[in-house]
Amino acid sequence: MTGDKRLLFPSSRAHLSNGAVIDELLARGKRIHGFWGTAPTGKPHIGYLVPLIKIAEMVAAGVDFIIYFADEYAYLINYKYPRELVNYRTQYYEFLVRASVEALGIPQMDGHFIRESDLFASEKQSGSDLNRLYTLLSIDEVRAVSNEMETATMTSSLLCPARQVLCEEYLGVDFQLGGQDQSGVFALAERILPRLGYRGRAHLTTEMIPGLTTAKMSSSHAAGTKIELLDPPYLVCSKIDEATCVPGVVEGNALLAIARHILLPLCGLRVALEGGSHPFTVTNTTGKDTAYVRYEDLERDFLANSVTPAELKASVAAGLNLVLDPIRKNYDSNKDWQRVAAFAYEE
Repeated sequence: MTGDKRLLFPSSRAHLSNGAVIDELLARGKRIHGFWGTAPTGKPHIGYLVPLIKIAEMVAAGVDFIIYFADEYAYLINYKYPRELVNYRTQYYEFLVRASVEALGIPQMDGHFIRESDLFASEKQSGSDLNRLYTLLSIDEVRAVSNEMETATMTSSLLCPARQVLCEEYLGVDFQLGGQDQSGVFALAERILPRLGYRGRAHLTTEMIPGLTTAKMSSSHAAGTKIELLDPPYLVCSKIDEATCVPGVVEGNALLAIARHILLPLCGLRVALEGGSHPFTVTNTTGKDTAYVRYEDLERDFLANSVTPAELKASVAAGLNLVLDPIRKNYDSNKDWQRVAAFAYEE
């Protein structure tokens, strides 16, 4: 959505589809409502900060937002785990997302956290709607939604896209936010909801951060390929030090992606909320600081070898630790969260 202000904020880090929905609402002077959903599976990593920062931008600009914990989706997609474990992981995610929201400076959102199980239980027509959807969707349509659906072998997994489509209606939102891996289910929702007699929604997709040594940062990948939101400072530094970072190579460079999608947007958000100047700073080997407010300038200097991999790694590690520090402190002071963590992710 380059330069698109339909959601009340400019952005070059996301793409809006079915934007006519937003145009019509704004023309009528309506307030915009959106949501972001997350399935409580593996431990969240810093890639989760990308949508949360986007939420912070939109909330600051006046967009109403819901954060949706897809616990039933998590149970159906990770069918090997008992429902009780999913409950603990849902609580863990709630603690972690709340701490992250506070760290990012998002205003009070206590009334804006909703569980999928509670939502569907409160909607009397959910059973009927799901059955109607099942009669409209072919197996091929469901498998085309994502690589995960394409390789699914259990019926439970194939039920998940229908639930994700319907939650847009039950939450009463105007758009859904998600990563590029959600583009298939977003396209499905735009096609299928009107066939149920419900209005179509817009969809905002964000880019995804590469893994430190792999193409994608994922909760299911090895620990060294990702930075978890509760990783201690020394581990953040160690993982980044081992990250793939070829001089002058931008493609697949996780460190540049972290700067582009997390650190620089946070600098911009701080300027919007607090005023003043809050650049992303890279310190070279002589101790000289270079301040960046635009990603394009950082990429240009990296391509020109004015910023070396070692300098970029040190600056990204320092910036991330500043972001993660209040989240870690929240965990260290929260005995309930620690108790839940022991059950949710047994070592």
